[in-house]
Amino acid sequence: MKVLILEQTNELAELLGLYLTSLSGAEVVATHLVQEALPQITEGKFDVFMCEMSYTRAGNDLVLRTWRSTHPGIPVVLVGEGAAPEGT
Repeated sequence: MKVLILEQTNELAELLGLYLTSLSGAEVVATHLVQEALPQITEGKFDVFMCEMSYTRAGNDLVLRTWRSTHPGIPVVLVGEGAAPEGT
C-alpha cells in the first residue's frame, strides 16, 4: 500500500508515516507543505491520501480538488481535531 500524508507540521507528517510503516509496512510519502504535496498528487500513484482537515476547507481546497480529479475513487482520510468521515 502506498500512502500520501499531508499534515500541518513536518513532525506530525513524519510521525504518522512512521506509524503506518511500522504497523502495516506501507510505503509512505509524508509532507507538511502543499507545494510538495501537489506534484506527488498529480504525478504519483497512491492507495490512500491522509490529509489534515485545514487543507480541505473552502478557499483552501486545491489539494482535495486536485486529488479527486487525479485519483477518482481513491479514499481520502481526513485527520485533525473534529475530523468526520468524508461525505458526512
